[in-house]
Amino acid sequence: MTQYVSDKDLQVVKNGVTARFKAGIPRPLRESLIEAAIGMGVRPADGKAPELPKSDAKPSLEHIAEAIKTIKARGRKEDVTTTGEVRMKALEAEVGHDVTTEDRDAAAALIEG
Repeated sequence: MTQYVSDKDLQVVKNGVTARFKAGIPRPLRESLIEAAIGMGVRPADGKAPELPKSDAKPSLEHIAEAIKTIKARGRKEDVTTTGEVRMKALEAEVGHDVTTEDRDAAAALIEG
């Protein structure tokens, strides 16, 4: 995974996902934050040109399923409805992209097998 670095302390936030940078300390970065971070002056630690994610790319059902597992493992009541479905806001923040309820339900079905 590519490491990214900033010349100053800063925080990158997009769709509820946050990454904090300490000046000069490399760290990995979620794909959903790369474009925003580059726009704030963050650069790859190895000096190579960054590969920006395709903004119109739809997340795969497997990616959504992994996000659902992560959210449920956290166990935060506010992230799950009373019926046990992951709230869309929490899911989209974890995935870093808009998710439809149909995709959420299909990913949940993948988990249930």
